[in-house]
Amino acid sequence: MNRMNCIVAVAAMLASSAAQAASITSMSGVVSVNPGGSGYVTVSGPGPLNPGDLVMVAGGIVQISYSCGKTVTVEPGTVYTVGDDAEICAAATKGRGWGLALGVAAAVGVGALIFSNSGSSGSKKSGPPSEARK
Repeated sequence: MNRMNCIVAVAAMLASSAAQAASITSMSGVVSVNPGGSGYVTVSGPGPLNPGDLVMVAGGIVQISYSCGKTVTVEPGTVYTVGDDAEICAAATKGRGWGLALGVAAAVGVGALIFSNSGSSGSKKSGPPSEARK
């Protein structure tokens, strides 16, 4: 592999891993993170988290967001273990496929109904039926 391919491969790997990391998106109070069991440190603002990190908050709340949009709120007195992004997002989106499939099927059905009714010949008149002559 030449040097340019190596640079592109490393950049792509770093971009994909950064996109899949959980992160603290908002916080209030004193928030502490135990990265990988190495001991708690107080964090001063939003930032990335890794699977297995422990997060706790005193006197406030912290919002943790995953790449799929799932958000977890950690409240005082709770220790939250950061999950693997792929697993959290798979669980968060499980079952959503049926709603999309049913919505598409309904739209196709309504479209087919409208199309089939619009193709009538021009010999029929709309409105009430005419009275039969005596």
